[in-house]
Amino acid sequence: MVNWSSWMSGEGRFYSLKETGIATWRLIDEGDACTTAGALTDALYEEFEVDEEACLRDVGILLDEMAAADLIELASQDSDTAGTAG
Repeated sequence: MVNWSSWMSGEGRFYSLKETGIATWRLIDEGDACTTAGALTDALYEEFEVDEEACLRDVGILLDEMAAADLIELASQDSDTAGTAG
């Protein structure tokens, strides 16, 4: 069974996430605990027991997609900050 979460933004855009995307969004939304891509990857790696390198790559892709949709704001890559809910 695949868990999905879907919602419509205030701008009328529709978004849908699978289980790991939901977990990523939850971690970002919690704030201080996971504010870098590395911290998100560590938390997801523990929760889902996936390949760490693949997890880091996939987190980066998801964060880029969320930023492109104006759902989060990414900080400078120098600080490795994942972003905040936007």
